[in-house]
Amino acid sequence: MTESVKRVDAEYIAEAEVGEKIEVNKSAVSVFVADEGDTLWDAAKALSARPDDIQSQNPDARAPFKEGQKLFYFREISFEF
Repeated sequence: MTESVKRVDAEYIAEAEVGEKIEVNKSAVSVFVADEGDTLWDAAKALSARPDDIQSQNPDARAPFKEGQKLFYFREISFEF
């Protein structure tokens, strides 16, 4: 039996810092208006949402986004009375 070894170069996060506290968006609907070259990750950070959730709600959107392109994000809101 012959074993083979494959070298793999990988990137990783070696260190992280706590940044400023941000308010989580709790509105039912949000709109992200892109700047030229924005990515899905930029939209996710701005909307406080997961990138795959944004993509599933905007299936025709392709990053990098164009200036003024709009992405809509709908959240499930629960009310307590």
